[in-house]
Amino acid sequence: MKYCKNCGASIPDESVFCENCGAVCEADNGGTPQPVFTPAEEVSAESQPNCLITAIIGLALSCWPVTSIAGIIVSAIALKKIKGINGKLTVKNKVAKILAIVGLVSSIFCTVAYGISFLAGIVAGLSGVADQVANSIY
Repeated sequence: MKYCKNCGASIPDESVFCENCGAVCEADNGGTPQPVFTPAEEVSAESQPNCLITAIIGLALSCWPVTSIAGIIVSAIALKKIKGINGKLTVKNKVAKILAIVGLVSSIFCTVAYGISFLAGIVAGLSGVADQVANSIY
């Protein structure tokens, strides 16, 4: 009879896996243990970072033309923080994830829309200048 190195349960000598925890038993040749997978530790609710404020700031920054690029950056930071949390998310961080996604999408949309309107304004201004030059020549 041998014992599991992971949980300490007794294991029959011919077993390859522990019947209690599923860990791989020691090899018979030389007694070298096989590598055992250990899952990452879950982060408790109390020790999870609060990403809600970062997500709200990212969403708020997405609303104005000057700050929409900053909204993309801050929302992406909030999402990265949330994805780095192992285990079950708290309600605040679930809400933060939703707000960060909305902020990211909104920021990208606003940045593209403001860019298009800026370019349209330049084109319209240039066509007005071209019309003035054409009228002055003829």
